Amino acid sequence: MSSSMLAFVIAPSFYAPLSERYGRKYILHVSNIIFLIFNVFCGLSKNATQMIVLRFFAGAAGVASVTIGPGVVADLFEPEERGAAMSLYTLSPILGPCIGPIYAGWIIQAYGEDKWPWIFWTSTMIGAAITVLGLFTLKETYTPVLLERKAQKLRKETGNDGYHTIFTLKETLGQRVLHGLLRPVIFYFTQPVIFVVCTYQALMFGCQYLLLASFSRVYKEEYGEPPGIASLHYIAMAVGFLVTGQVGGLWTDWNYRRLKTKNNHIGKPEYKLPLLIVTGIFMPAGLLLYGWTVEYRVHWIVPDIGIFILACGLRATMFISPLYLTDSVTMYAASASAAAVMTRGLFSFTFPLFAPNMYAALGQGWGNSILALATACLGLPAPFILYKYGEQLRLRSSYSNRGMELMT
Repeated sequence: MSSSMLAFVIAPSFYAPLSERYGRKYILHVSNIIFLIFNVFCGLSKNATQMIVLRFFAGAAGVASVTIGPGVVADLFEPEERGAAMSLYTLSPILGPCIGPIYAGWIIQAYGEDKWPWIFWTSTMIGAAITVLGLFTLKETYTPVLLERKAQKLRKETGNDGYHTIFTLKETLGQRVLHGLLRPVIFYFTQPVIFVVCTYQALMFGCQYLLLASFSRVYKEEYGEPPGIASLHYIAMAVGFLVTGQVGGLWTDWNYRRLKTKNNHIGKPEYKLPLLIVTGIFMPAGLLLYGWTVEYRVHWIVPDIGIFILACGLRATMFISPLYLTDSVTMYAASASAAAVMTRGLFSFTFPLFAPNMYAALGQGWGNSILALATACLGLPAPFILYKYGEQLRLRSSYSNRGMELMT
């Protein structure tokens, strides 16, 4: 798990600027094919070292869709429509870590541990079918690239080199590197809004992957369940994701339109944040309920309720955070998304590494209480601060102003 998450820290800095310069479509096609190749090799690996290396490269290719996806949503939908769209888009990336362990657990229980390669091969078959479908149906969505292609066509047809777009930039190679590959890093360390949102989202994701790494062990060792049955507890998290995602997405769009109407029909990215204000308490509350009920071996349904509650809070963060970022820096949505993916990849890489030692030393109760405190300290005030001061912070950003001017 951690090796693929490490790739999330590195690869997005390449995908975002490439998609903003050459378009979304071809980057997605190439990365999907590379992911499938390395996924097959994962099933053929002979030792742990090979698996770690192959998982890293599979993750590096697979993260392209996670990085570019919010940018595609920003390309296709108006601000008042993006809540439901972003919720639907983020459903697959967040459900995957829930469905995968269930599927893997039953394969191991039914056919034995030597059949583990089929976990990779069957997922490759499904991914290949989707990739082939995308080759015939996926269209370019990024406006600057579409306009530049149109300008190139006019220059070629007319012989007039004067056809250019407002997005045409004359940059040296050094400027391209700075403005492209380094833009996600620059965003994170120089834009307060992006820093707060990315750090908040990363903390939540770190907790999620820490829990994902420990669920099966908890229910197998603490409750004595076989692998297949133990894996079913991921359903509690999946249900929380589904409920909050679909209801929250529709409510966010409705509330955005309501607030926009009250503000003389002028929308603001901050109008996407009220759901986070409401659900900010869910993650710490769910962690406390889950941790202490497991600590005292309470019936499994109670910690599952805790998992459901924390999943509701995590799901809101999962689609509201990229939604707020894409609305704040629309022109550079992919770069803002890359900053978020890199940060959460770092947290998701490191958290599972210290999970065994933390739980061994503190137990489930105090271990999850520490996580609850961390998520409460950041998750409760951050949405309020951004809702009240986010606009002022955005207006100081040259990236935000440029994005909003060019897209309106």
